[in-house]
Amino acid sequence: MERLFTFQFCRGSSFPKYQQFAMHLERQLSSGFMPPGFRIPGDRDFADRLGTTTATINKGIQELVKKGLLLRKVGSGTYVSELGAPRSRRIGIICHEVILPDLMYISPLLEHFHSWWEAKGYQLLTLRGSPENYRHLFQDFLLAGALILVPKEDFFPAIRESCQQGFPLVSIGFAHPEMPEISFGSNHEKTAEEAVDFLHSLGHTRIGFISFSERSSTLIRARGYAKSMFNAGLPIHPDWYLGQHGTGGIERALLTLRQGKNCPSAFLLAEANFILPFYNILRQNQILVPDDLSLVAFDDMPFLTEISPPLTVFKQHLEEFSGQAASQLEKMILGQVLEPINHENIGSTLVQRGSCRAMQTE
Repeated sequence: MERLFTFQFCRGSSFPKYQQFAMHLERQLSSGFMPPGFRIPGDRDFADRLGTTTATINKGIQELVKKGLLLRKVGSGTYVSELGAPRSRRIGIICHEVILPDLMYISPLLEHFHSWWEAKGYQLLTLRGSPENYRHLFQDFLLAGALILVPKEDFFPAIRESCQQGFPLVSIGFAHPEMPEISFGSNHEKTAEEAVDFLHSLGHTRIGFISFSERSSTLIRARGYAKSMFNAGLPIHPDWYLGQHGTGGIERALLTLRQGKNCPSAFLLAEANFILPFYNILRQNQILVPDDLSLVAFDDMPFLTEISPPLTVFKQHLEEFSGQAASQLEKMILGQVLEPINHENIGSTLVQRGSCRAMQTE
């Protein structure tokens, strides 16, 4: 129970101390460990624990008294009210854009995450929101905790601040190096570097990159591609980066490259879910895989073994890191110490199939 009242003020927060304390205490009220009638520590006790003044504590508690979450009894203490007790066990899945079904990533990941929490007796809500309204989503939907699904890189300062204010949050999309305990996913930059190294080991020195979207993971993979090409002393040509113009633009750019003498012998595909239209483009233009062009993609699905040729991929361990995210979020909700996470062990695995060939000469 002592852990419920362990809290550190965030010096750089835009919220004053009393409000940070009120938000933290409100989150603890929803954790399920303080039933109606539970007596919380006194103002002086809180002030000593947290290294602040009784005035700050009193002002924060008054915020929750106004909401009806706490009751002050003169000469007795402060108690959790009926309204302050948790009314449901809810986990929010928050995304900044509409979540579309994706059989390679989003759908299986959410299936694992849902199964984990439903086995614990929690409800799950899918919500749309951005960093500026995370707090309101917690309050409006009485969330015990939340998963931020595939956040943009610039969301992480706000995610960190929300956690410091007492809101249990984890993210899935990629592992942020400065927030390893609450961000989960493959190391996309490292995986892209490994993909370049794999093609280079087959004798490919002219390697291109194809993106079909502007997802955060795609941008990070592009960085890893450029970094690995540079470190290996391989040439990087701007025309070898195809994307952001739809499949029609990619087709035109690819055919222009094929007409010259400086066409890549291999490409990294940022997302494997676009492989069928891309294979159609290649067939329509009589470009053979892997004879004319070797391909490596990210993410995996069973049908990728059935296409011709089967696609070589780096497969993400979705069940592993979604389970670790769920477990870490539960610890945050219960006020327990978070586990250190070694993201080096939560990467992607190379699955070699028929879309790559070794180069005899370059």
